[in-house]
Order: sequence, then structure tokens, then C-alpha cells
Amino acid sequence: QNLTLSCTITFTRAGKLVNKSEFEVVILPDGTRLYQFIHTENAYEYDELSSGYAVFKRYDNDSFACVVAEIGWDPDLTLSSIIGRGDVSVEQMAGGFMSKGDTHLFKVENGKASYE
Repeated sequence: QNLTLSCTITFTRAGKLVNKSEFEVVILPDGTRLYQFIHTENAYEYDELSSGYAVFKRYDNDSFACVVAEIGWDPDLTLSSIIGRGDVSVEQMAGGFMSKGDTHLFKVENGKASYE
């Protein structure tokens, strides 16, 4: 049986959504851990750039992989759920986020680290 946790957190100011975070964590029966998180923030009212980022991780006893992607403000942005999907790669979790901006892929496999 998989262990799962998911949460969405939103902040509003004067009735307008200004900040949204969403995450999911899945621990598979073999101990593999899957994690995905997005955070997007609308900061225009403070004369700052709106921003956001997404993080996708998969790790087990033998390997670690992580995708970090910069994303812009999008109040309708949601994760594609990993709950019930079994073992998926970070590239599968990241999906369309990898084309939204600056993206970095980190991996450690067979004792070797790589970065793209």
C-alpha cells in the first residue's frame, strides 16, 4: 500500500489570490519516494516580478533525481497528481513544466552525479 500526502495552500489579499502552493508526497511499498511541489506568487501590487517554481523529486536507496523549474504566476496552475500512478520518473512528473522556463535536472545514479 502506498502512503500519500497532498495539500494546497492559498493566500488571498483584498479578495484576490496572491499566492498558491501545492504539493504531493507518495511513498511506494518498496520505499521509493516521489515528491512534487509548485509555488506561484503574484507580486505585481508590490512592484516586484511575479514568480514561481516547481520541484519534482524521486529517490530510493540507490538513486536520486530532481527537476527544478522556474514558472510564472498562474492562479490556475495545478499539479498532475502522482497519487495512484505507481513509480514515475521526475521527467514524467515535470511534464509540461519543463518547457515553462529555466529548468534544471539533477541525478545521482550508480555513484555518479549529473546536472543538465
